[in-house]
Amino acid sequence: MSLKYSVAALENPQKREEPVKYYMRSQTRETVSLERLVEDVSWGTTLTHGDVTHVITTLIERITQHMKDGDCVELPRFGRFRYVISSHGAISREACNENYLRRVRVQFKPAVALEADLRKISFEKVLPVNVRKEAAKNL
Repeated sequence: MSLKYSVAALENPQKREEPVKYYMRSQTRETVSLERLVEDVSWGTTLTHGDVTHVITTLIERITQHMKDGDCVELPRFGRFRYVISSHGAISREACNENYLRRVRVQFKPAVALEADLRKISFEKVLPVNVRKEAAKNL
C-alpha cells in the first residue's frame, strides 16, 4: 500500500520575507461511495446488497446519535469518534455559556492497530491534481 503525495510551495503568511518552503500534500486516488462500499462488502459475504446498505446506513445513524448524546463511539481496530467543543475564554465560570462557543468538530482517535498499519505505509511522489488534469486535457 502506498500513499501518493505531491509537493506544494507555500509562503509563511506571517513572515512573507522568508523564502518559500515546500510541503508534502496527500493526493487521494478517488472518493469511494457508499454504493461502492456496499458492493465490496456484499460481494465478499452472503449478505445481499440491501442488507449491507441497511446495516451501513443504520450504523451511521446510530454513531451520529450516540455522539449527539455525548458518547464516544469506538469501532474496534479502527478508532474512536466524538464531538469536541472549542470556545472563547470567559472571565468567570458562571459567565461561560453557549455564547462563548467557537465551534464543534468531530475528533477521531485511531486505534492502535490502525496506527500500526500507518507505520507500514510507503509513499509515492506524484504531480499535483491540477497538473495531472491539465496534462490529460492535452492528450
